[in-house]
Formats: sequence, C-alpha cells, structure tokens
Amino acid sequence: MQHARTVLALLLVSFAAPALARQGDDHASRSESGHLRLLATRAIHGPLDAVLNQLKSVAKMPIVVEYGSAKGNLREEILSGKDFEIAILLPDVNRDLLAAGKIEARTYDLATVPTAIGIRGEATVDVSTPEALKRTLLAARSVEYSPTGTGVVSVRNMIAALGLAGQLNDASTVDAEVMLKRGEYEIVFYPLSEMLARKELRSLGPLLSRFQVPVVLQAAIGVNAKAADATLAVLQFLQGPGFDEALAESGMSRSSRTDTLR
Repeated sequence: MQHARTVLALLLVSFAAPALARQGDDHASRSESGHLRLLATRAIHGPLDAVLNQLKSVAKMPIVVEYGSAKGNLREEILSGKDFEIAILLPDVNRDLLAAGKIEARTYDLATVPTAIGIRGEATVDVSTPEALKRTLLAARSVEYSPTGTGVVSVRNMIAALGLAGQLNDASTVDAEVMLKRGEYEIVFYPLSEMLARKELRSLGPLLSRFQVPVVLQAAIGVNAKAADATLAVLQFLQGPGFDEALAESGMSRSSRTDTLR
C-alpha cells in the first residue's frame, strides 16, 4: 500500500530540577525571548489549549505553544537546532533527540491516547469486529492516515493483521475535490483527541483493542531551556490534578507512572 497522505496530526521526578538549574542562575526565571517555548504534538492540542491560561498563570510569563507532527516537522525542527523549554512528543522521537543531544536525559510520560476511526459521509458502517472493519475499509471511497502521525503504528498494525496491504483506496490517489455521492464515505484515522475536535468528521470510536499499539505522550526538557522556574511550574501543573479533566474530555488517560516533582 502506498503511504497515505500526510494530514494535519509528565510525570516528572525531582531529578529534573538540578538539570534545569545547570542552565545558570541568570536565566532561572525568564527566557532570553521573554516567554516559555512549548512544542507539542497535535494529539494534545485540545487539552493544552483548555488549560493555557492556567499554565501562563503558574509560569508567571507568556507561553508560546507550537503544535505539529511529533514524527514530522517538530522532530526535524528540533534536530535542526530549534530551542524550546518543553516538548511533548513520543518516546521514539525523544530517543532520537536524546541521541542527538537535543533534550535532557530523562523523559516523562504524561498521558496515553488511543487511535480512533472516523468517517466522512452519511453512510452507516460497521467497525465492531475485525471482519466488519475489513469490509468497511475495502468499501470505503478512500482511507486516510498520516505516515508521520501519532496513530500510524496502530493503523499499520491493523492493515497487516487484516491482510489489507495494497488493497485499500489510498486517500492520496483520490481527488479530494470530488463530492461524496449518496452512500459513499471516506475512512480516516486520528488520535481520539484529534478526532473529537474535528467537527467535519463523525467519530466511530477507538480502533479495536487488538490493533491498538499504546501511544504515550512524553515530555522532554530542551538542553538549552532558559526559563527554569517557569518550566518546572508548568510541568508540575501538567502532572497534577488540574490537567486531569482536560485530558479525560479529549479521550486521553493518565500514564501509570507515579514519579512526581513533589
């Protein structure tokens, strides 16, 4: 199967404080640019936006959040030298960044998010069993997922398990400007948190559990982080109860990690 087209897709221990302190007392409170820089996968866009004012309050400084693809543009920009205080990415991306000397040695799980299946169109489809899901995918006008997206591992796991490699209508080969006819539909895959935020899609819920590969959203601290006090305050908030409701409303759950800053 050809790659589908690319689409728009902390629990912290006390060891983090000394790591940030090494950045120097001159920059302990504020970054050189006067704001805290936070990079994040789009999978956590909704929850972060919901608490952004609270994050600014605990940081006592402006926060600039940049969303993008963890495996795509964010990874490449950091490898190319982009500075930041906090990045919320994926474990495999953070391993690459650590090897390249771009993040502190410790990384911290924040939450997990399932991969979800959605539909464009008015058709009623069945995705309740592997057999039904296979029929639905084969009948879809197109099937779309991001090759650099958060849920790509789960989607490829599903395709392999169902024996569908090379059999699906790749979204990148279908004219997106053609209106769906009566009974036609398109299947899309996103992290559940993104699916729920996309009003043009109808969510069919999480992909069947047998195909899910758990996706952990993981925080890292940039090696050139300047705003040490603000960074620690933001991470303390994100690991605390004040962030729980926003995560739950986006279909996300806390990691099982119990390390904390306290």
